[in-house]
Amino acid sequence: MKRVALILLGIVAAALAVVVTAGAGSKSPPAPTGDCKPGDRMLSFSVGGVSHEALLHVPRGMQEPIPLVLAFHGAYDDARGTSVYYGFSKLADREHFVVVYPQASHDKFWELKPEQHDDVAAVRALLNRMERASCIDSSRVYATGVSNGGGFTARLGCEMADRLAAIAPVAGGYDPLKRCKPARPLPLLEIHGTDDDVVPYEGTGEVRTGSDSGFLSVSGFLSQWTQLDGCRGAPRVSTPRPGVTHQTWSRCAGGSVVEHLKLEGTDHGWPGSHWSEAGKNPSPAHDPTGVDSAEAVWDFLSRFRLPSGGAGT
Repeated sequence: MKRVALILLGIVAAALAVVVTAGAGSKSPPAPTGDCKPGDRMLSFSVGGVSHEALLHVPRGMQEPIPLVLAFHGAYDDARGTSVYYGFSKLADREHFVVVYPQASHDKFWELKPEQHDDVAAVRALLNRMERASCIDSSRVYATGVSNGGGFTARLGCEMADRLAAIAPVAGGYDPLKRCKPARPLPLLEIHGTDDDVVPYEGTGEVRTGSDSGFLSVSGFLSQWTQLDGCRGAPRVSTPRPGVTHQTWSRCAGGSVVEHLKLEGTDHGWPGSHWSEAGKNPSPAHDPTGVDSAEAVWDFLSRFRLPSGGAGT
């Protein structure tokens, strides 16, 4: 009888152990900390003796690593203003991705010349920091920006294609990218208004006549990028809404895609901006197309993932 009782006690103890183990495994994941903690915070870091800052926005309710969007401000703007202007933080909460708004350290202007290295080094260091955080999916890191930030986004596409899954410059100032050699074909969406008088849609004459100064035309920039991506044939053209022409080059190397949204009558800025939410006037001042750049950019970027083994440090 005693032996039977001991056997029964052993069975009960084993069953309790199973229950306890199962209960421990079903607990909710620990609350995120550090750079994964939900909300907004400024990040400060130094690279090569140069101080840098970035505004980080993390959505609530993360259960697994999620995408990261690097959003670069235009010339003389700042990270906090841009977080309102682009409308990405609200979109990040809805679509569940992290967004970082880096701050240019040199007079609020991103470095575009190949001999300038501080800003690119800072982005690499910032990305290393974010990828060490458990909430970031390093295969889904993207970059976007407007004006000078758009030109810098294109430069990062040239120099950091091993770290970025796709890029989306908006109204970018595209200096001649003579040294542009992406590590792989990189998907790109470009958005530009035809009435842009800051970085004209048709470019500036200096570039067309062979000078090192000035801006490439949008068509010249797209031609260069489709060649870099090994795209074949003419683009597919559609008109998704009045005043908007959508060009798509889909027959590109490595599964890459190059797309362009041409906005008739739109001047310089981030179309669909959210300045009005901060009590300021919307920009661009004239934008008849109704395109929301944040939505268009995210719809494009979110389709892509860095090929396996493509990320580096």
